[in-house]
Amino acid sequence: MAWVHQQLKNRKGQAGWIDELVSALTDLTRQKELMAGPVANAHVLVFAGDHGWKQETDPTTSYRLIQQLIGDDNHVFDQYRRNGLTLLLCDVGVQGTFAENTPVFVKFKVRPATNDIREAAAMELFECEAAMDAGRTLVNGVAYRDCNTVGFGTLGAGSGLPAGLLIHQLTGIPLAACLPEEITPAEAEAILSRAEAGTADELLAQTGGLEIAAVAGGLLQAAENEMHVLLTGNTCIVAAFLLACATNPAVAERYLL
Repeated sequence: MAWVHQQLKNRKGQAGWIDELVSALTDLTRQKELMAGPVANAHVLVFAGDHGWKQETDPTTSYRLIQQLIGDDNHVFDQYRRNGLTLLLCDVGVQGTFAENTPVFVKFKVRPATNDIREAAAMELFECEAAMDAGRTLVNGVAYRDCNTVGFGTLGAGSGLPAGLLIHQLTGIPLAACLPEEITPAEAEAILSRAEAGTADELLAQTGGLEIAAVAGGLLQAAENEMHVLLTGNTCIVAAFLLACATNPAVAERYLL
């Protein structure tokens, strides 16, 4: 719980966790030993999805950022490769259409952005399950490449609200401490008043987002595969971790900070 509090206090921007993750995975790779064995072919999986409540002000932010990341002149992927790491981006819910899959980018789009959660549930339960399946599929895909260590990241305009709501619901941390600055506790309470209590999947379908669901699915699959998992300070990752642990407590045995 102390770790969750710390991540809320040290919120990072949309892609501010990248340097942190590169540094941490590089250190682990150089150590060559952790938990049950050495790091092998470490991958970082970044899931992207937009949020309906933010679409009026930032409709193409994530789309443009991903286009920049996968562009020929971007050196982020080179930074990873120099440290023996592989970065893979996945679109599960970005507002915008990408032309094709590439060696560093794959399309698993469930829908273009979630609903505005101030007005309705973020998505249908089957859409939540589809996004989780995307995470499971990518983790299994890298496992087939003899990867035993995986890190996760997210991209998505407006992700701070659903992540904060999930963290509040799953931990009991005061709501005001979990919210982005542009949302008041009264607005958040109105959203939660419409969310029916149920399973972790049902809670996630009510609040979103698609990228959080994908990471949760990936974490569950990594635990089943007995892979090492590195967690960062991205609040979406915190929310996904809590959701995955609520589904399968064994997830908590696989992670490294």
